[in-house]
Amino acid sequence: MKKTVAIIFLSALLISCVSTKDYGRLTDKIQYMQKIDSLKSEIAQLKMKNATDSLRLLLGFYKSKSAELNFEKHKTLLTYPEKPKVEGEQIKTPYIKVFAEPNVTGTFKDERDGQTYKWVKIGNQIWMAQNMNYVTETGCWSYNDDASNRNKYGLLYNFYQIKLACPKGWHVPTEKEWAELEATIKSGTADLQSGTGNGYDANCLLYGNDSGFDILFAGIHRQGHNYSDLGQRAWFWTATRIDNPIHVRIVEKTTGRIKPSELGTAYSLSLRCVKDM
Repeated sequence: MKKTVAIIFLSALLISCVSTKDYGRLTDKIQYMQKIDSLKSEIAQLKMKNATDSLRLLLGFYKSKSAELNFEKHKTLLTYPEKPKVEGEQIKTPYIKVFAEPNVTGTFKDERDGQTYKWVKIGNQIWMAQNMNYVTETGCWSYNDDASNRNKYGLLYNFYQIKLACPKGWHVPTEKEWAELEATIKSGTADLQSGTGNGYDANCLLYGNDSGFDILFAGIHRQGHNYSDLGQRAWFWTATRIDNPIHVRIVEKTTGRIKPSELGTAYSLSLRCVKDM
C-alpha cells in the first residue's frame, strides 16, 4: 500500500481571519504570526518523520474547545503553545495544532473478471487509483493494439461503453466530481497551484506522488485506429454531456497541468471510476 503525506499551510488564512483583539497587544499578534511562519520547518520535519505512517498533516487554529471535535479521532503531533490557557469552553490564548489523519487507500476486486484495482480516498470521494481495464463487448482498445500497453495503462473506451465498464458500486465521474477532486487537492497540498485558463498544476496527481491518484499518460484513440499521446498526455472521460461534445479532462506531461476540455464521440479515452456514496 502506498504511504502518502500531504501538508496544509494555512498561514495566510490565519492572518486574514484573526483580529488584533484576539491577541491583546499588536506586538503579541506579530509575534504569534511569526511563530506560525517558523512552525513550517517543524511541520516539514514531522512530514519526513511520519512518511511511512500514511499520514496527512493539518494545521488548525481554534478559540474554543468545541471547535476541535472534527479532529477528536486524530493524533495530535504538535501544539503551540503547549499549554494554552483555557477557561471552561473558551480558549483564552489562541493556539495551533498539527493533526495526523490517515490517508485511506485499499484495493477492490471486480467480480466480473477478477481484476483487482487500487483505490484512494481524497477528501470525501473514493477514486480508483488505476485506469479501468475491463473488456467491454465493443468500443475498447489497448493502445496500438498492444496487450503490454493494456497491462500498464488500462484500456481506452469510447463514450458509449464507459458506463458498462464501471463495476457495480462505482460510476463514471461527472464534471462536477472532477472539479471537486481538483478543489480538494488544491486546498490540501502545496502542489496544486492557482487555476488559470490553462488548468491547475497537477503534479501531486501523477504516478508516485503524494495524492495516490497515480495518473499515467495513456494517450488517446480516434476512429480509424489512430493512436497518439502515449507517454505525453492522459485523457479522461466525464459523464457530463451537453449534446456533443462531452466534457473531458486532460493532463499534460510537459506542463504537469490538469485542465477541462471537450471532445466528440469519435474518440476513446481512459476511464477512472468513483465510488457510489
